[in-house]
Amino acid sequence: MVSCGMPLRRTRRRLVLAGFAMVAGGLAALGGCSLATTIPDLTGGSGAVDAADAAALDAAEAGDASRLCAHSFIYDPKGKTLKTVHVAGSFNGWPKTIAGGGWPLTLSGGFWTATRDLAPGHYAYKFVLDEAQFIPDPADPSSEPDGFGSTNSLLDISCGD
Repeated sequence: MVSCGMPLRRTRRRLVLAGFAMVAGGLAALGGCSLATTIPDLTGGSGAVDAADAAALDAAEAGDASRLCAHSFIYDPKGKTLKTVHVAGSFNGWPKTIAGGGWPLTLSGGFWTATRDLAPGHYAYKFVLDEAQFIPDPADPSSEPDGFGSTNSLLDISCGD
């Protein structure tokens, strides 16, 4: 039960309950309401999540719930023939494969590209070639050691007004 009368919302990873977020078994106050000691059973719901809702909650977790910013990833294979290219980074859990959550790039005009919405913030990332070779972005001069003898490319996202 919620004292301020705000609705309960179910998403793919968390519950948002009248200004409170239930994340990984914990309850964090988002502001403004008090919470009674009982929480309704939500196990009967469909669990379907609207993509915009999920993106907005991800932006809120990253510290800016007001907007997401489109960012284009571009990889020039310089004549190398590849079957797949995906991006892995701190924004998507460093997946080794596309099936594991890697963001696939599409080959067009000799370049592999993808545009994704990201919350403002600081991220590390790499391209993954044929789901086997992690490489830093050759076009991105900003990098840091990855702890494994190579480097991660760095990305700072801020949305222009």
